[in-house]
Amino acid sequence: MWFTEWVENNIGVLDTSIPLPIMISVDEDEIKIEQGGQKEIFVTVTPGTNQKSEVILSGNSNSDFITIKTESETVIISDEPLKIPIMVIAGKDAHKGYYKILIGTQFRDVAISSYATIKVV
Repeated sequence: MWFTEWVENNIGVLDTSIPLPIMISVDEDEIKIEQGGQKEIFVTVTPGTNQKSEVILSGNSNSDFITIKTESETVIISDEPLKIPIMVIAGKDAHKGYYKILIGTQFRDVAISSYATIKVV
C-alpha cells in the first residue's frame, strides 16, 4: 500500500505482509450512554510477540461533548491479551444520536487504532 505525507512531500509504502506488533479491539461495537452519563468500557490489547512491551492508550472523539478518559500510565504487555478500562462520558449538552470515538496506542514507530460507536440516548 502506497501513501503520501502531504505536508512533508514524501511518498512511502506500507508492507502489509509484516504482521502488526499488537492489535487493539473495543469489547462493544455500539456503546449506549444517556445524556450526562458515563460508561466504563474495556479495550483489549493483544500482543503479536512474546516480548514485554510498553503501550499507552489514548482516545479521541468527533464531538466536544463526548470525552474519553484513559489511563495516563504506561501499561506493560507481554504474551497474554490485556483488558484495559476506559471511561466514556457524554456531556449533558450532547445531542441524542451516534458519535464515533477512536481509541489508539503508539507502539514503537507504529500507531494502531480502533473505532467504536457511541449512541447517546
